[in-house]
Amino acid sequence: MSIDYSAMAFPKASWMQEKRQKKPQNKKAAPVQRKKKKKKHYKKVPSIMQHKDDKRCFLCMLLDNFYEEHAYTEEHHVIFGDDKWVSDAFGLRVNLCWRHHRETPAAVHKNQEHAELLMRIAQETFIEHYPDLDWMQIVGRNYLEVEDETT
Repeated sequence: MSIDYSAMAFPKASWMQEKRQKKPQNKKAAPVQRKKKKKKHYKKVPSIMQHKDDKRCFLCMLLDNFYEEHAYTEEHHVIFGDDKWVSDAFGLRVNLCWRHHRETPAAVHKNQEHAELLMRIAQETFIEHYPDLDWMQIVGRNYLEVEDETT
């Protein structure tokens, strides 16, 4: 079925009609091949830093001396990002309130001092709990050594 545009107020040129008819049909694009990351297989162990059912915020207790339970807490992987598997495999997780987890400037995902404080505590706990394992070989960064900021 073709429409005659010649009688209309703004007729289309004949070459536009031909171009429209010759337009090829859309072909499905070949799927993009992406490299899959190799997942490290591990067994998720219970936290060695704080019990999962403890509804107190680890940083509220540590920084604010606030020991009351919160209605809502979130589990935080102390070693997060690409090395999150370390937190699961060795139980380096704590419960945090929303304020200390992700929402305010004091949150560990926004405040590097608080994140590194938790990582130092995690390293100390790891060394006590797993004396036969090497932290540096697993994580690759020593949080117990304080870096000199003046250099």
